[in-house]
This record gives sequence, C-alpha cells and structure tokens, in this order.
Amino acid sequence: MADRPPNHRAIPALADAVVDDIHYSLPENFMGGKADTYFSGKMLAKLARIIVIASELKGLAETPDYDEIDLDTEDGMERMRIVKKCKEANLPTEAELDEAIGRLRSGVEVWLNGTAQAKFVYDTTWGGIVSCGCLFNVETQSCDNSYPKCPSFSDPGLNFGNGFYNDHHFHYGYHIYAAAGEFYKTEAGRLASGTLSSSGTGTSFIKLF
Repeated sequence: MADRPPNHRAIPALADAVVDDIHYSLPENFMGGKADTYFSGKMLAKLARIIVIASELKGLAETPDYDEIDLDTEDGMERMRIVKKCKEANLPTEAELDEAIGRLRSGVEVWLNGTAQAKFVYDTTWGGIVSCGCLFNVETQSCDNSYPKCPSFSDPGLNFGNGFYNDHHFHYGYHIYAAAGEFYKTEAGRLASGTLSSSGTGTSFIKLF
C-alpha cells in the first residue's frame, strides 16, 4: 500500500478511468523510435503512470483482510474504506496489465538498445548523450535521415534543441520515469538494488547504452 493512497471517494473515478486507459498505445512511429525524444518520452511516461496507478489499485484490492489496519484511528478507518472501495471497483485484469507493461517495455527499450531510427549518440565534443534527430516524413511514417546523418547537431530548433543540450531534464526525465514504470510491477526490487550496468554483462543486468 502506498504511503499516501488516494482518498476512498476518488477510487471509483480512478477505476473507471484506468480500466479504459490501460489500453493506451503509442503511435507506431514512436514505438519504433522514429520520432523525437520529447513527445515520445511524454507518451511513454503517460503509459507508465497508468500502469503505476492500476498496479496500486489492484494491490489495494488484493489486501487479504483488515487485521493489520488499526481501526481505532481515523487513518486506519480511511485505509479500510480505501481497501473496500478497491475491492468493489472494476479494475484492469492481470492480462491487461501485463499487455500494457509489454507495450511500455517495447517503447522504452527501442531507445536504449540502439534500434531506434533516431538513435541516441555520444557527442564527443561535449561528452554527452544526444538524439541524432528525426526528419519525419508523414507519407512514409519514417525518418528521412539515419545515423550518421544527424540533423540535431546542426539544427537548434529540431527536437526542442536536444542536440544542443536544451531541456534534457525534460526529455530524459520522461524516459527515465517510463523505464521505472516498466519495472514497477515486476522488478522494482532490482532497480532499488542498483543492478543496472553500462556494460550489459551478466544475465541480471540491463544494458543502458
């Protein structure tokens, strides 16, 4: 149970929203990394947030009983009401939640495993990670350019200036949040333990770049 779960009165509205929102999908070009890092990150973070909310509500609904809740306090009574509302709510199924996590994983990993058409590249001049950039063609639903032709290096207006280090805390913050959302249900403990690796060695590590 979250340290500060939603008020019990909000549970029905949250449940009604999340049972539809769990089916949220990104456009195909974003799923293939044929896009900018800003809007792709926002959409991935949105899906991650939906998964986090759905997981939290389902976790509350699966609370086995009220024995561990102190009913002699107002906080305890509120927690009991929250659990009761979650048990009564129509929530996404485990299969729907797993499918959403699968979509999120695919959308996140395409940017991290080097298969995105608008790849992340290492800028040897300033020593940072920037997007190669995508000159998106609406007719082909793809980028007209590919690495090593990186328009973000010369166009400060492309992708909100990502190639010039503008707004990286927004762009990459969304992607980091989405990656955390991917692990929220299945591997939160591993994330907390810091078992991420830049080398990608070992079966229990994730290659970041």
